[in-house]
Amino acid sequence: MFRRPEWKASVRCQRSFQTLPRFAEAFRERLEKKAGFKFVPKPMPMKTKTNSIIYYLYFASQKEAGMDIVNDIFSKYREKQGL
Repeated sequence: MFRRPEWKASVRCQRSFQTLPRFAEAFRERLEKKAGFKFVPKPMPMKTKTNSIIYYLYFASQKEAGMDIVNDIFSKYREKQGL
């Protein structure tokens, strides 16, 4: 999905801790706008024991029920992680 050059503008020349969340949000928006998913909740950052983000877990669906289930799961994980 990020084969087009416009995604680079959102993260180019930024070497800070804030870059990864911006990239994650840009990808989430692309799932909605370009891939056409109706329901794309905020992604879940998956972290190591040292609290470093190693990847983001996404969910995308055409059905609201799927998003409700995933939001419930993600919110439990966020509480556990203190997010």
